Amino acid sequence: MEAWAISFSLILARVGAFVAAQPLFGGRQVPRLVKVGLAAALATFWIGDLAPDANLDDIALPSNTHWFAYALAAVRESVIGAMLGYGLSILLLPVRTAGEFIGQEMGLSMASVADPMSDNSATLVGQLVESLGIAVFLGLNGHHAWIAALHGTFARWPIGGKFPKLPIAPLV
Repeated sequence: MEAWAISFSLILARVGAFVAAQPLFGGRQVPRLVKVGLAAALATFWIGDLAPDANLDDIALPSNTHWFAYALAAVRESVIGAMLGYGLSILLLPVRTAGEFIGQEMGLSMASVADPMSDNSATLVGQLVESLGIAVFLGLNGHHAWIAALHGTFARWPIGGKFPKLPIAPLV
């Protein structure tokens, strides 16, 4: 039972960081309860599929949990989830930048308003183009592809595993 609880918490750490870092649900316009509910629902969805195969040898021994190893594993899972969520925000950044350029070229950059999704001010045209970009992303089922990518991270980097090695060739 302890291994299941540890597996669920590690899955929740990865999925929670993913939900917090992505721009669709990570902004201030979405209530915290919705973010927590979405993360818990996705983690519950994956617990039955992933927990029996989890490699928790370094973390959980019978009635003896190595808390430092658990903390490192939780940080690892959070970093992997946050990187995937941040990748989604980088994917949508050109749409926002294009909207800002269009607004500036139309001469509407002086009419900046406070953007509720960030602390920055944004033009009305920039907000409109970003909203249209998000609508196109959702309309093309991009959110399904992103959740499938999150599911793929569980196959590529299993929970409780070692830190992933960077695919960078050493300098000689």
